[in-house]
Amino acid sequence: MKTAMRTLCCLLTLCLLLGVTSASAATKPSLGAAQTTNLTAASATISVDLKNPSKYKITECGFSLWRNENGKCVEFKSGKENPNTTGSAFLIFYDTAKWYGALKADSSYGFSIYAKSTCGTITATGSFKTPKTLSVSLKPVTNLTDTSARIAGAITARAKVTTCGFVIWDAQKPAEKWEKSETINSALTSIDMWYDTQKWYKALTPETKYEYVLWAATSAGREYSPQGSFTTAKKSAATVLRSPMNVEIWADTYADGKGHENSNYAALDMYNSKTGNNCSATLNQPIFAVAAGRVVQANRANGVVIIEHTTPLTTTNGVTYAKWYSSYGHMANIPAAFDSFQNKAVNVTAGALLGTAHAKGLVDEKGKPSAAYHLHFQINKVNPWTTGDPKSAISPYFVKFNGIVRYGSGPIIDRKIKNNLPTP
Repeated sequence: MKTAMRTLCCLLTLCLLLGVTSASAATKPSLGAAQTTNLTAASATISVDLKNPSKYKITECGFSLWRNENGKCVEFKSGKENPNTTGSAFLIFYDTAKWYGALKADSSYGFSIYAKSTCGTITATGSFKTPKTLSVSLKPVTNLTDTSARIAGAITARAKVTTCGFVIWDAQKPAEKWEKSETINSALTSIDMWYDTQKWYKALTPETKYEYVLWAATSAGREYSPQGSFTTAKKSAATVLRSPMNVEIWADTYADGKGHENSNYAALDMYNSKTGNNCSATLNQPIFAVAAGRVVQANRANGVVIIEHTTPLTTTNGVTYAKWYSSYGHMANIPAAFDSFQNKAVNVTAGALLGTAHAKGLVDEKGKPSAAYHLHFQINKVNPWTTGDPKSAISPYFVKFNGIVRYGSGPIIDRKIKNNLPTP
């Protein structure tokens, strides 16, 4: 008997040393946390990791999926399969497009996944929400001044975006909403959008709160962004420029002359007269820089000097330009120091002498030199000598001078000067 007991103890000890355990000590199958991947507005993959270290036979696994609507479970569906596997670890997953059908966008879903073995049934549960097919978000407001702002946002789409736009209103007048739209027909999934209010809406009122929403639309309907707001800055005082001439100036803008009707330049032809285009009285009148800056062009043949200014210019309608250019044409007696502007900086102060009024580079309708002495003066957003962009002109009608400037009348001057409102 003692010998038999010793043999049994030795066998048990050997079993323990060799890692042999009884069935009751085996590890049962277990499920990890339920997961949702590959989520779109219409489909998803639901899954769970199964661990089966003791390699029990998994005879069945499956899922149940439902949509939550007003506290109720609707559109309940389930599915199952029989893997009959003894794998130690594997992923149980179901593609809803295959096993369930198309999901509903912007909806909440719940699901459970189970596995059966000889040890019983184990279950893991999860939930997810499908995204919208279209969403619009806001970005920070930029370029904010007393009369303008840039509102911006981003569109995330899972369908073709046909149109987009915005709605804006004075916060104190919510009933007076104004809407603007544009057609884009874009198949992109991510679209940036922005609108400059002065271009798309109107000049804003200083120190006023505005509210707005952006929107985008597909064939299925329209989606709005959250509501945004901004407050315009305090009205900027208009910059006062030194008058280019020392006399009371009567100004006409291309009132006659070949090609003037088609020009889009908002320029002044300045004469020394209170009554009209007095060319003889204008000859040799001194011409002065309207503000401090740097000479970027000096052409004696055409009598042109162009000055770049980096001191901001604010017009009377509240538009501010960080950099701008003033141009002076048909002058004589341009300072010799200006000739070196390409090799070194030639800076001038406000009121610096630039030359005298003449008719340099000026020809009549027959192409012959003209004696119509005057100053051609203009202001631009960019250098007009290098760009030649007539739309860059800033109308002097909306600029303050420290001298008197009287404007002529007629359809040309009205369109070129008085109706050419400065814009950023």
